[in-house]
Formats: sequence, structure tokens, C-alpha cells
Amino acid sequence: MLDTMMQDLGVDLRREFDQAARDLESTGLSSYESKAYVALVAMGFGTADDIAGLSRIPRTSSYKVLKGLEEKGFVEWEVEEAIPGRGGHPRRLFHVTGSEIAALKVARDALLRLWEGLEGVLGD
Repeated sequence: MLDTMMQDLGVDLRREFDQAARDLESTGLSSYESKAYVALVAMGFGTADDIAGLSRIPRTSSYKVLKGLEEKGFVEWEVEEAIPGRGGHPRRLFHVTGSEIAALKVARDALLRLWEGLEGVLGD
């Protein structure tokens, strides 16, 4: 249903997702880190399995990728309370750090100002 709605609107979310991830790679993140970060921004928070599913990175790589993002200051996690359905085991919920969102906004604004200055030189 969502795919049909997006087609009706002329929006290709997968293409937009992939482009955002490629753009983030220019900041020094790996391909998997970029995809995981974009997925987490889109979701707001999620488990490693959730993030792996949306980002299309191997589930077996998701914890390593998220650990790398954590070490770089892009994500944080907290322990969700254990529930009987998980055999009494808690799980980690990841979320984007506020400082990295602010840094990305600053970088975006700087790039936009740079581009505006170049438009006269480069044309369209």
C-alpha cells in the first residue's frame, strides 16, 4: 500500500534513501554506516534488527556498524526493559544523538551557502 501511494505521488523513497546515504559517505562514514544512520534518522529509534531491515545491511553486521556510529558520536543506545516474549532478555534501542543532528544541519547550511556562491560561476 505504501509503495503504491509513493508511486502515485511520484516519490521514489528508496532512491532518496540511497542518495542520502551516498551523500553521508562523503563525510567519512562507510557505506553501511551511512545506510544505518539514514535508517535511524527516518525511524527516530530502533533495534539493530529494525535498522538492518530498513537500511538493507546484513543483520549480522548491524551491531558492528552501530558500534562504529556510536564511537563516532552519531548514535546512542539505551536498554529496553526485558519482556517475556524475548525470553526475559533486554534489547538495545538506538537513537541519533542531538549533537550530530546539529552538526549535520550546520554542515548542510554551509554547503548550501557554498553552492549559492558557486551558482553564478557554474550556471545551472
